[in-house]
Formats: sequence, structure tokens, C-alpha cells
Amino acid sequence: MRLLKSFILCFFLVTFSANASIIKTDVLIITNDNGDTADLVRVAGQLEKKGIDYKIAAIGSSTEKLKNNPHYIDLSATCNLSISLHGTLDKELTLNTSDRKNIKESVQAKVCLMAMSHQVLADISTALPDDTQVIAYYDNMDPMDTAPFVQPFLLSQKRVNTVIVPCEKTLLESSDIENLKGIKLVALGKPSLEDWQDVYASFTKEQSQNIFKILELDPQARSVVLFSGGRGVGYENYFPIFVEGVKNNHNVQVWVTYHPITNGSFERGIIEKAGAQNFTLIAKNPDIGLADPTAQLSMFAKMLACSQSSVDIKAAYMGLPILYINDASYSSPLKEITELASTSEQVQAAVTKILGSPKKPDLAGIGLPQNGSEKIADFVVATIKS
Repeated sequence: MRLLKSFILCFFLVTFSANASIIKTDVLIITNDNGDTADLVRVAGQLEKKGIDYKIAAIGSSTEKLKNNPHYIDLSATCNLSISLHGTLDKELTLNTSDRKNIKESVQAKVCLMAMSHQVLADISTALPDDTQVIAYYDNMDPMDTAPFVQPFLLSQKRVNTVIVPCEKTLLESSDIENLKGIKLVALGKPSLEDWQDVYASFTKEQSQNIFKILELDPQARSVVLFSGGRGVGYENYFPIFVEGVKNNHNVQVWVTYHPITNGSFERGIIEKAGAQNFTLIAKNPDIGLADPTAQLSMFAKMLACSQSSVDIKAAYMGLPILYINDASYSSPLKEITELASTSEQVQAAVTKILGSPKKPDLAGIGLPQNGSEKIADFVVATIKS
């Protein structure tokens, strides 16, 4: 009889170890794409400073970025899932009953802080043990019902306790969404906005002077307008309008950085065709210390212009006035605290207005907290203790 019991116990242990391992931690962080990863990794850093144990289950495109992180765990392997959660995820990807069971049996986390950018994330949240507090993180500033990438999550989630959004404006515009009824919404900031603070702190005077010498730039000569390049048909319509609006303004010099997945040939062609001698196209060049040209050069600019760009909010966070060159109907979360131009004449007038009376964007007006990474980490710690 004793031998039989030992055999059964041994069989159970072997079977369980073959099926799944235990993930025991204070906080399980689940990332998916570039946006949520940039934010949640910063939160993880704050949790580490506070002595909180955490694991990062990077899925989707975030796997490649975080697979060498010492806190990384492979959720597919650890929980013995029937599907791979690595790389580009199929939009229809879901967990089956066995996968859900394995997650419930494998995870022992007090809090799960997770992205909202895929259906399978909702499945994971539902499969978590009942005593795990689920905090979903929304990394966009648009109202949630206008963001297609989170709709599958919103429709499928059944047990999210809290949703963190970047600002009060997003919170107010999302509070009436049917699938968020009964869920606590809190505005705690956007951690990746702190990226440029790090750049500013590490970019020395000696580095900048060396770069200016090599590129033959003089930020003291005339006011610098920094243009952050984009891509696509819309962008290609509006960049020429910007060039036409500023090329004859001899009181400014325009530094143009192009989108990292392009080579700048489009911008170069437009600048040369317009004969815009006050424009300089600037490429990323780590060899001379210019690893993040838009962020680094923004330190010397009086304003930032773009068609639409993910750096607009970062520039505004650092106090730079923003000018969008886009259709009159273009809507941005920063619309109320920025300028918009659709014609070359409007560009000329807007640049003159901004440089004549520069004002920092009032981010307090949209309820965007500073130091989001620390605020979110504090909220997670408070949830652990509650």
C-alpha cells in the first residue's frame, strides 16, 4: 500500500512537471508590443528599486526584445501551452481549455500587470488564479473605444480589476465604455515619456559640440525648428507643404530627422527640389554619438514639427511646442495644446506665432501626470498590500 502511494505521488509530480512549472512572484508583468513594452519595462525598474519580486512574460513582438532580460520567463514553455506566444501573433489566437487550466495551476502571482493589445491577453487574464489581482495597462492616449487594437481584449476580458490609462483626458473619454463597467480606471502617466529625460541627462556638452562640428550645425546662429519625419502617403503629402512654408524664413534653421525604417531619400529629394537652403537632413549616426537624433537634437530646438509621430508627446513632455502639418480634421490627444497647419501659408504663420511667443504645452490641462513609472509602481505595490 505504501509502495502504491509512493508510486501515485511520484506519478503526480512527474506528470505536473511535464505539464507546467510554478511561476511564483509578487508581480507577473505581461508585455506584447513595442508600445506597452517600453512603458512596462520602466515600471519593472521601479518595482526592482522597491524590492518587489517580479517576472516578465514577454509575448508577441516583445519576446525578442526581452528574452535576455534576467526576469524574463517563457510563458508558453513554463505553462506547457499548446500554442507559441512568440513573434507576430495571429489575431484569432486563443487559449484552449487545457491551456487555461495550466496557467491557473502554474501562476502564483499577487498581481498581474498586463498589456491589452491582443485577444490572447484577455484569455490569460481570465485563466489566472482567483486571488491574482489583474491590472491592465492601456498605453495609448486616445479614447479606448477608438483604438482597434484593444477591442478584442475589452470584449473578452472577464476579470480585470483595474485599467491604468496615461491621462485624465483618456480616462474621461473612456469611462462610459460598456465593457469597462465596474472596472476601476486610474490615470497614472506614460512611463516611456521619461526616455527623453534620460537622453537629456546623458547627452554631454562635449558630445553635442563634437556633433555640431562634424555636421556643420550651429544652434546659436538661428532658431532651430526640429522636424520629425514619418512615412506613408499622408506624410508624403504634407512634408512638401511644410518645406514650402518655411524655406524662405531666414530666421530659422530646420533640422530634419527621418523615420528609422526609411533612408531619408524622400525628404532629401523634396528639400533639394525646393531649394530649401535652411534645411539640414540628419541621420542616425552612433559612430559620432548621435544614437537618437530626434531626442538629442530636440535639446537645442525651439519647437518640434511633424505630420504625425510617436515622438510628439515626448517632445511636449520635455516642454517643446508642437506643430502638426496635417489635414484640418486631424485629431490628436494633444490637439488643445498644440498648433495645426494644413497649407504652406498656415505653416508659415504657425511657425512665426510659436517662435514669437513660445509656450510649453500645458500637459496638466489633459491630466497627464509626471513620473508615470514610479506612480504605476506605487499603485502596484499598494495593490499587493491591499
